[in-house]
Amino acid sequence: MALRRMKFLNKNVGESIYRHRKLADSSFALSFLGLCLLVAWGGLMAASSDPLPAERLELIHADQFEGVTINGQQVRKFEGQVEFRQGTAQMLCQRATQYVDEERVIFEGQVSMADSGKQMLADRVEYFEGARRALATGNVKMIDSSKTLSADEIEYFDKEEIANARGRVVIKDEKERLTLTGGRADYNRAIGYAKVFEHPVLIQSDSTQEKEITITGEIMEMFEDGDRIMVERAVQIVRGEVTAQSDSLEYLRKQDRAILSAKPKAQRQNDHLTGKNIELILRGTEVSAIHIVGNAVVTSRVDTLITTNIPYDLLTGDDIMVSIANEAVDTVIVKGKATSYYHVIEENKEKGLNKVLGDEIRMFFANDEMERVDVGSSPSSSIGMFYPPSSKKEIETELAAFLTKNGAELNTGSDAREQRSENHM
Repeated sequence: MALRRMKFLNKNVGESIYRHRKLADSSFALSFLGLCLLVAWGGLMAASSDPLPAERLELIHADQFEGVTINGQQVRKFEGQVEFRQGTAQMLCQRATQYVDEERVIFEGQVSMADSGKQMLADRVEYFEGARRALATGNVKMIDSSKTLSADEIEYFDKEEIANARGRVVIKDEKERLTLTGGRADYNRAIGYAKVFEHPVLIQSDSTQEKEITITGEIMEMFEDGDRIMVERAVQIVRGEVTAQSDSLEYLRKQDRAILSAKPKAQRQNDHLTGKNIELILRGTEVSAIHIVGNAVVTSRVDTLITTNIPYDLLTGDDIMVSIANEAVDTVIVKGKATSYYHVIEENKEKGLNKVLGDEIRMFFANDEMERVDVGSSPSSSIGMFYPPSSKKEIETELAAFLTKNGAELNTGSDAREQRSENHM
């Protein structure tokens, strides 16, 4: 009797489903239907007393069906509105080819696979029933809550919740306004971890989508669903006028901090900052401060309208904090062996050079121009000396030596000639 039902099902799936519904009027008929389906799709059960396989892939509906044998293997082809289920997972498509002995199905045409709040869309999915593994190609997109993973190809392991994405990878979190792109990515959904290769780019936008932080590197790792980002090798972070580079970066998104280590350096307009570590302190996507820790150095180029032999100011110390308000420097605090060389400018003319040493130097700015300097030392050992233009040659030589020592590309002759040429123009 079961063999006859299976043969009938091969001829017309739609009619078989209709007859199954009619048999649902009695508990005996329902049990018999379950046995028939298991025989038809399992192929290995000889009697109802055999152990039942857990969560087998089952056909729910198809408009058309054809069963054939290829090289001794059962192959079933379905077309139209095709629906399969395995446990709580639902598979929809326009065409499906099932290789029964291999427990493998190829879904094609507007494929949708949904289970437990996650969904995969693709043009084609090769699905392995036993391993619950899916290989999706063509306009592939995985949607999970507010996150979307898209790529040219995604291999997904449902039991482990692991996705390996290849080609034009995009991980997007609409709620957090976070986008991570690259050429290849490994994503573990269960723990919110992703590792992105091949020119990864992270973009963090504000609520208006007008201001953003961009981070690039060679390898990028996402932890805790993007709350922490690690970037390695050839790292660059850009926000407005602030650009920083290093070989390692840790972005603590919830703490509004980006920490650069391994030869870090940063630039803001004419300011160049270096140190053991550089931390960008953020307010959303705004850079509110730059904190340099260890061997801190800030080199600033003097306004090109000013003619001077050494057109640089210099700050050094153990720790330098540069505070920024409305995208302009507000305060600079130098701590530990604080040293400052800065030009005194009045009415676009240089009036001389100041050298200041102390335990702490505080500089206050308005519209990016320094207004006041406070120096503190214990026990009152601060030094401040002013060198007018007529006697500044010695201090310029000293400044040039410090600049060269700290990696400034300094050519005093060419710098002076460049400024004179710019002023003449």
